[in-house]
Amino acid sequence: MSTTPEGPRPPEGGLSGSVLLTPRPFLRVWRPGGSAQLELVWAQQGAYDAPAHFHEDLELSLSPLHPRTLEVGGRSFNVPPAAVSVVLPGELHRTRVQAGGAGVFYSVRIHASAVHEVWQALGPRGSRLPRFPVVLPDPALAQATLRLHRLAGHAPGLGALALETHLWALLALLFRSAGGRVEERLAPPPSPAAVAAAREQMERSPGLPFTLTSLADGAGLSASHFARVFRRATGFSPHAYLLDARVRRAKALLGGEELLAQLALGLGFSSQSHFAQVFRQRVGVSPLQFRQDSRILVDREWLRGASSRHDEP
Repeated sequence: MSTTPEGPRPPEGGLSGSVLLTPRPFLRVWRPGGSAQLELVWAQQGAYDAPAHFHEDLELSLSPLHPRTLEVGGRSFNVPPAAVSVVLPGELHRTRVQAGGAGVFYSVRIHASAVHEVWQALGPRGSRLPRFPVVLPDPALAQATLRLHRLAGHAPGLGALALETHLWALLALLFRSAGGRVEERLAPPPSPAAVAAAREQMERSPGLPFTLTSLADGAGLSASHFARVFRRATGFSPHAYLLDARVRRAKALLGGEELLAQLALGLGFSSQSHFAQVFRQRVGVSPLQFRQDSRILVDREWLRGASSRHDEP
């Protein structure tokens, strides 16, 4: 896989074709055209154990040739080769691939706002977005996921209308493939008010110098009690959650022109090197690589969030 001025170009191949493999782990994570709605992941690697994390996006992932294990909501799911796994926005999850399972991995992350927009247009009037099955062995959905990935990943000059059309088609396939099957996952319990308030503060202003004491005082709890309650509700320590919030904000800001050193300080990091270290640990690539790979020549009107409305995909 090579990187060009138009952005990262994943190798050809797919569910039925050959896949170009490299002898070492390789990863790309990017937002085509600095998109606020779409993030793509391409990886070629061997055994790995991704730490528990969550996204603000609906994530559709598949590995055409090798199985995976996906932990969602405290349950473990075996994902067969070429099956699509579905992770909901805000859902804590963890992925494992055993030794000997090296292969290519594709992921399409669609921001929750875009998913809800399409559901409102295509779903039953007044209905809520369903909690999809974790694993969907649907060849058509897998092909549509790969198609959107490749179009958005290495089609320089791709127009907003073409990209949005394929995104709507992918989500429409997901809605049909799920078919109302929701028995595999349960909605997470609501966070305690103290935890919800602290999360909202950190998401709104991740660059502020929060301390455990200041967050606990705001919740009316002791620092130790607040830390226990927060971890029990989120799966993270307050500090780890704050770092994640800073990385999420950084992804959005990296679509601009601000110098990395200034961006790092504005997000509350002590230095650019500290920012780069934390970003790479959580995303898998450096901030500079993420920025460079995201500068694909795509019409940005829709990607910036001003999507047009359509009656059908």
